[in-house]
Amino acid sequence: MGSGSANFSRTIGMASQPMRIPGEDYGCKNDQIKYVAVMTDVKKSRILVVDDDPAIVFLVSNLLEDKGYEVLTAATGTIALECAITDNPDLILLDILLPDMEGMEVCAKLRKNPVTSKIPIIFLTAYNTEDRLEEAIDMGGDDFLGKPINTIELTVRIQAMLQTCNIADEYVRHNEYIKTTQRLRAQSAKP
Repeated sequence: MGSGSANFSRTIGMASQPMRIPGEDYGCKNDQIKYVAVMTDVKKSRILVVDDDPAIVFLVSNLLEDKGYEVLTAATGTIALECAITDNPDLILLDILLPDMEGMEVCAKLRKNPVTSKIPIIFLTAYNTEDRLEEAIDMGGDDFLGKPINTIELTVRIQAMLQTCNIADEYVRHNEYIKTTQRLRAQSAKP
């Protein structure tokens, strides 16, 4: 490495925020901060877009694919429920008004199913009143965006939601590791 500082980063989810981790001395002067690079595998996040308006599906799908996401689509609540169970998306964008059932009902069914209960749901709707917002959150939605869709706001909210989920998943895995380690130490300490 050269005499300048290196830019090492850890990528979490789809974000590219650098996270510096103290490490060994790699030829830096004593007064410089030393870092070691930590890279993690980044899986392509899968997003299910549920809307019966082909123009919205086209716009959102293209936007998300350009941002590096894998996109699944559904035009009805029934197809959305099947897709959520079989394809296990990382996030669902859900229109409230669908031809076969309301998005609120889809959300409630997703929350009742242990396979889909933890998938974050962002509601999309043209009816963005306070009552609808409150109802969407009460039914188990995680966020709410009005139509017409502001593409910058949509991508920022998706990134934030996925980062939050990744951090929460990492926290759970870390706690499970600690509990397992403590249990194994306790078992090995027994005579």
